[in-house]
Amino acid sequence: MAQRSAPSLILSLAVFVPLAAATGCIVYSGGGVMWAAGQPAAHKETRTLTAAHAAGSAINVETGNGSIDVRASEPADGAEVRIEADLAAQTVERLAETRVVAERDADGALRIRTEWPGGRRRQNERCSFRVVTPGAGGVLLVTSNGDLRLAGLSGAADLTTSNGAITVAGHDGPVAAASSNGDVTVRGVEQADVSTSNGDVRIELAAGSPGRVNASTSNGGIVLAVADSFRGEVDARTSNGRVSNEVSSAAAVGKVRKSAARYVFRGGGPVSTLETSNGSIQLERLATTPRL
Repeated sequence: MAQRSAPSLILSLAVFVPLAAATGCIVYSGGGVMWAAGQPAAHKETRTLTAAHAAGSAINVETGNGSIDVRASEPADGAEVRIEADLAAQTVERLAETRVVAERDADGALRIRTEWPGGRRRQNERCSFRVVTPGAGGVLLVTSNGDLRLAGLSGAADLTTSNGAITVAGHDGPVAAASSNGDVTVRGVEQADVSTSNGDVRIELAAGSPGRVNASTSNGGIVLAVADSFRGEVDARTSNGRVSNEVSSAAAVGKVRKSAARYVFRGGGPVSTLETSNGSIQLERLATTPRL
């Protein structure tokens, strides 16, 4: 780990101790334990830590089993990044030894993760994150089993879950979102590359954005909502379903079939593709006030 000027902190059983070997990072380990009888990995606690905000830097959050929620803070919330981690472990000892770490990478990105005892998470153990930040110059969210939520930030966003829903609202930058099993909803964005193998997809482009949009699902419907001012092309195909359009500014290119159609909006522009194996595809007119 690169050397930093600010000291690191380690919190163990509510005692702060300087950790010279880990300068530049914040580590939270240990704390109180609550018992919930009859539930797997029932030793639980919520830990809270903060990190200094670095304007224009990215935020990367990874967990092996749990949800991740990252959103912009209100102006009155201050200039720190606030992190809450909901942990569950099989034993009291493992919970006490589990560390929640927030550290800056060499490129300045804030990396947030969980370090489990022995280097691995056991069955049913989990950690969910809630992060509130004044801003971000890019976001990476990864979980193997849980929902992902992102709101109000900027920069390139990359969100991946193997089993969970993804929701993005009002993000200023291109969005890539992939789930193996879950719905994906993206609103108020300029570009989106979205895929899921089993779930519905809904994309609402920001007013005035030409896209580009790529959306695919193996089993679910796709909805693309665009403003009246949208300029671009949309190629929509389904193997088992119907393609429909309610945007008056769309002009069909070639023959419109039940399961495939191509449209040009206001002279054309970037080409967007919508494809599903089993479900309908619908082009909608964006509401005057987008739902976030």
